[in-house]
Amino acid sequence: MTGVPVNTDLRDLINDGGRVIDSTSTPSANGLFVTQLPLITGKNSDGTTLAATPAAGKFGLTLSAGTSEVLLSENANSNTKTDVVVFEHQLPRNYIAGANITVTANALFTIGAGTSATHTIGAAAYKCANAGTQGATIIATAAATLTATAADYNFVITGATLSPLDRIMISLTAIITDSGGSNVTGTINSVRLS
Repeated sequence: MTGVPVNTDLRDLINDGGRVIDSTSTPSANGLFVTQLPLITGKNSDGTTLAATPAAGKFGLTLSAGTSEVLLSENANSNTKTDVVVFEHQLPRNYIAGANITVTANALFTIGAGTSATHTIGAAAYKCANAGTQGATIIATAAATLTATAADYNFVITGATLSPLDRIMISLTAIITDSGGSNVTGTINSVRLS
């Protein structure tokens, strides 16, 4: 590491596991540096660990060191598959209270010889209270239609109720429909906050 930006709180650097921040990086207007959410830390919507193979309602974590790490949905084959992955994240001390946060998922869908009627990705986010409760989603951005080429899909978390050190749970949902008897899948390549 060549240096730490002037406005970086060293407690956050240490609390975030010592993640190296590029010394040329500048925070967004909300005080956040772009933060990758490690796919390997994603969980199923019931809190269980992701398996290597997708299952009913659950993404699979496809990992091949030196080649790729992605979340793969179930195969839709003349049916519809809905898969969900969740991430928990604590906002750092440098987050500016009340500022919006953007969740960016890089994703795509892959089609075999069939016909895909629906292929969307949507997001929800929830503020986690100290008592363990959550309210309604604080993302108002509608689901987006996935393309066959990897692309970024942005979802805005309304920050009006958020403060530094708050915990948020982010949920991503892929809905894939095949009507032609061929396997169609959705893939999430990365998830980041800014």
